[in-house]
Amino acid sequence: MEPYKPVVATKIRRFPAFFLGLAILLTVTAFGFLAMDSYYWYRTLIGNTRTYLRLEELRGEIIHLNELLSMCARMAVATGDLQWEKRHAQYVPRLAAALKEAVAFAPDAQSGSSVVETDTANRYLMQLEGRAFQWLRENRKPKAERLLSSKGYQRQNEIYSRGMQEFEQQLKAGISSASRKKREEALSQIVLIFFTVGILMLAWVMVLRALRNWEKFFAKQNRQLFLQANELAALNMNLDLKVAERTIQLERSREAAEEARKKAEQSKEELEKEMKERKSLEGQLLQAQKMEALGRLAGGIAHDFNNLLTIINGYAQMVLNKLKPEDDIRDEITEIQHAGNRAASLIKQLLTFSKRHIVSPQIINLNDVILNIDTMLSRLMRDNIKVENAPCDEILNVKADGNLMEQVLMNLVVNAADAIGDNSQGKIMVSVQSFVFLEKTSSCSMPLKPGKYGVLTVCDNGCGMDEEVKSHLFEPFFTTKGKSKGTGLGLATSFGIVKQFGGCIDVWSEPGRGTAFNVYLPCVSADNVKPVPEPSQAAPQGTETVLLVEDEESVRKLTAEILRGYGYNVHEASDGVEALQVVNALNSSKPHLLLTDVIMPRMNGRELAEKIRVLYPGIKILFVSGYTDDVISGKLLGAPGTAFISKPFLPLALACKVREVLNAA
Repeated sequence: MEPYKPVVATKIRRFPAFFLGLAILLTVTAFGFLAMDSYYWYRTLIGNTRTYLRLEELRGEIIHLNELLSMCARMAVATGDLQWEKRHAQYVPRLAAALKEAVAFAPDAQSGSSVVETDTANRYLMQLEGRAFQWLRENRKPKAERLLSSKGYQRQNEIYSRGMQEFEQQLKAGISSASRKKREEALSQIVLIFFTVGILMLAWVMVLRALRNWEKFFAKQNRQLFLQANELAALNMNLDLKVAERTIQLERSREAAEEARKKAEQSKEELEKEMKERKSLEGQLLQAQKMEALGRLAGGIAHDFNNLLTIINGYAQMVLNKLKPEDDIRDEITEIQHAGNRAASLIKQLLTFSKRHIVSPQIINLNDVILNIDTMLSRLMRDNIKVENAPCDEILNVKADGNLMEQVLMNLVVNAADAIGDNSQGKIMVSVQSFVFLEKTSSCSMPLKPGKYGVLTVCDNGCGMDEEVKSHLFEPFFTTKGKSKGTGLGLATSFGIVKQFGGCIDVWSEPGRGTAFNVYLPCVSADNVKPVPEPSQAAPQGTETVLLVEDEESVRKLTAEILRGYGYNVHEASDGVEALQVVNALNSSKPHLLLTDVIMPRMNGRELAEKIRVLYPGIKILFVSGYTDDVISGKLLGAPGTAFISKPFLPLALACKVREVLNAA
């Protein structure tokens, strides 16, 4: 045995500590540098991303505000209503502020010049629109119309649109350049990481070599110490025991790792499912917000149009009543009335879509919906299309408005006929069946509550739809039909109607294989259903006193003329405050009926009705409006002596409704 050399052992013992400390120092330094550099790169990326996102928001806001300004000018000239000028003035400072912010945020000089060009065109457009408003105030409407349809106005719109397109292209180019720069920076980061890892590997190699020399030194000492057989046998036995224990530990670790892997996979599946459900809910929320916004716009427009249509249809009917059958102008007046009726139908569809109308839900048999319009559907279809009905054997009672459900079915069948076309033999199957939804069947993607449902199905063998079209199917004004062949409101209106009655619509479609719409409505019990009373057949003439409250002067004048023509004593007021003054001036003359508009300035119809009921508890009330906006509720309309008639109305319909309310107990 060689003698022990403590000096050599001491020198070898110092090597690992030195290299280990060096490796740890280099590791901490390298990772600290990488952390600081990554933090700076991340902050820069976030800042650039926020800038480009803000620019994209500004671009969309500028386009939207320009469309609103042009719409206000055109609507003011088309309708002669100067209220549009006030709305125009509200949007002008917002557009100027958005353009100013876009110039300040533009990523480079070229994008800034595009926004400046757009701002210049916008200023010229506002000057032209201001001139049109001035001529409109001076009763020079034809000149204002020519100005808004002039080539100069169109050219500035084209400059405006071209500027926004160039701004969008330059914005996308800036984003692409920034993305390319970030990729280059990321590549530099990767190179730096590889370089740092190489240095760290070199340091750790030196440490491992030192540790290996340390192990060799002790191995040499051990060979000298384990020469004796008994010590070697004991060492081998001890080593076997440790190997066995280590094997058991490794097996347990492997089982634990396998169990952890299974739990991780299960957690991953649950997370993916939760993310998918969340994405679906976010899509539904976005669609609901869009539907609500468009519904408010549609309801506001419908309010003004229903007033105009009341005047047009009412006076047209009054003129027709005065004309003889052989008069030359009778056909022209009839065409005016037909156009007014078609416009009223479109406004009713808008109000149905926006949910701003009063419906009468009743318990109906879903089979009756397809049986009531069976003959009408057959007459509407072309010769190459066959419609088949398949009612359900059992009675499926649902709570809905029968007329609205027939409108839903009509919309679905007409869309199916359009999908089939004129050049092929088509078949449309309309069926009713029951469906029981259980809470355990979580694979269903429809927002249904557990229970029994009636399913109205419209299936066709037409051209079908791809996923892109299906994703926009129920959006308002979205249509795949040609020009002048559809308004884009049919399916959106149907969706709103079905949702209003607690149901939903499910769609299956594939290109070339046809389409199937399934309308789900919750079933209800038909016990204790009160029959609907028959309308009164009394003559519309009367002598009672009517307090008429209407803020639109032309509508008020028409309504008063109709009622006076049927013998009623009419007192007029332009709003609720004036109506109370008129009532106080009547003294002992008690009004028998309050005929009031719902939406009025200063005091709406509901507030006026409550105040009049305090003065005259037994007075009858008839609300009239083309757009309720939730001012009157179903509970108020259900009160005794209270009724509602929607605009536009015809003279005879108004007289009959007034007589019906006055005759009611």
